[in-house]
Amino acid sequence: MHKINFNANKNVKYSTLDAFKIFFWSLIFTQLASFIVVFVLSNISATNGITYNELISNKWIVLALMLIYPAVLTALFFNYNSKYNFDIKKACGLNFKFDYIQVGITLLLSFSCLFLIAPFINLLDSLYKWIGYSPNSNLLFNMTTPLDLILSILVVALVPAVVEETIFRGVILRGLLGKFKPHIAIILSALFFMLIHGSLQQTVYQFILGIVLGYVAIFGGIHYAMLLHFFNNGIVLIINYFSTPVDTVAPIMASNVIIAIIMFIFAIAVFVGLLKYMKNVGSVIAKQNQVMNSEADKDIEVMPDSQAEISNKSGVKGKEGWLTTALNKNEVLYLTMSLVFSISIWLANTISSIS
Repeated sequence: MHKINFNANKNVKYSTLDAFKIFFWSLIFTQLASFIVVFVLSNISATNGITYNELISNKWIVLALMLIYPAVLTALFFNYNSKYNFDIKKACGLNFKFDYIQVGITLLLSFSCLFLIAPFINLLDSLYKWIGYSPNSNLLFNMTTPLDLILSILVVALVPAVVEETIFRGVILRGLLGKFKPHIAIILSALFFMLIHGSLQQTVYQFILGIVLGYVAIFGGIHYAMLLHFFNNGIVLIINYFSTPVDTVAPIMASNVIIAIIMFIFAIAVFVGLLKYMKNVGSVIAKQNQVMNSEADKDIEVMPDSQAEISNKSGVKGKEGWLTTALNKNEVLYLTMSLVFSISIWLANTISSIS
């Protein structure tokens, strides 16, 4: 007896146009939400006779402000998927079956991102300060109690890990794979991930992290990208909670530059090795899942594992250049609008932070 599939008419693959649209509307709605929040808080501070900075120093207001960005992305995600009739689980490749080896690889990747690249990022921070760049840190959450740490892990680590990975590695990366070669799709999704943060200080690290997250999503699955994102933010929060804040900006000296470059090169080698291992383990798991599914019900056509399908695409050669198929007019339009708008925001934020 055949099982009835009630989701047969739903879309199960995002297109490149879907990727560009999601990124564009993410930029528009998050910026709009920011303007509304600033306007409302400014009026509240004026009405109550307190300064704006005093108002946003309140712990609960800070937590609420931190949740606005993921809340907007979540609302956009579900609205878009509902409007265009997507099967979210299949389209995003959602799968929450964790393998302990892959979890270990993910944790090692997280430590590599945080600590091996740290000297290089610290040197960049020193360079930023030298040119007069001072990032806005008003929304930093001050952790003084265990409850503060727990709340921070939930709001700063868990929520962004789930929401941002669903958007950037679930919709955008998978959509870009429809027309871009895998390596280019990963780089482009990392660029989008970097630009939406709109911060000079986060530019290099977010781009590198976005690339690593992209390969993790392809070779392991989006759930491991979420886990890596969670580890990345959570470890930083835990370290900051149990340690005394110190100025980690390294002076621009020949020895520091050499050490930073050596560790950066070593980090790249570690990334390549760990990601190749993750790919091999993921391929074995995918084959085992296909065998188990076919044995469970040989009469039902089994949908191939989405992550294995994308991994196999890595070996498919496109017609020429970076694209496997030329972009159409709508895709070019949304891509152009997205890049122009996001780069403008990035430049505005950067210039406003230089004194």
